[in-house]
Amino acid sequence: MWVEHATPEQRAALLEAVKTNKSLAEKLKAQNVEMDNIGGAEQATDGGLTIYVR
Repeated sequence: MWVEHATPEQRAALLEAVKTNKSLAEKLKAQNVEMDNIGGAEQATDGGLTIYVR
């Protein structure tokens, strides 16, 4: 999902999903990623998750 093409509800759901995944949120914070800068997310067929930051 790309934030630029998302509804406000979809964007809120993406950010909430990242925030509630404590290990993911900690990894992103350790890399100085601000949650409001998450631009999108994509899940691979193998279950991997790519977070895009703008």
